[in-house]
Amino acid sequence: MKSKLIYIIGSSLITGSLIFGGTAYASNARPAIFGQVAAVSGREITVTGRSGKQGTITTYKVDASKAKITQGLGQGATAIDLSNVEVGDRVAVLGSITGDAVVASSVFDKGSMKSTGKKGK
Repeated sequence: MKSKLIYIIGSSLITGSLIFGGTAYASNARPAIFGQVAAVSGREITVTGRSGKQGTITTYKVDASKAKITQGLGQGATAIDLSNVEVGDRVAVLGSITGDAVVASSVFDKGSMKSTGKKGK
């Protein structure tokens, strides 16, 4: 089996900070994709992120029908329904990746990029 490693989930997943925009493949490791939600339809999420050494933009169709979905990461994560995932949210998806199709086992929603900026007055 070919191993391809672009990004790997490490301790940053536990602490709540993620590296967005890539895919991870490694033997004996769980594949993951990182990116921004482009669309939500039924139990499917379209996620766009960068992959490869050149940072090629890739769009993935994610089957989230059996996934555990949480808002946030680590101990502070809260289980949510897919209906709470919105276009523009940054997500990390763990699951089985075949080409641009993903069957998700877990989806971690970090919210939109707007919500991570400095808090207003």
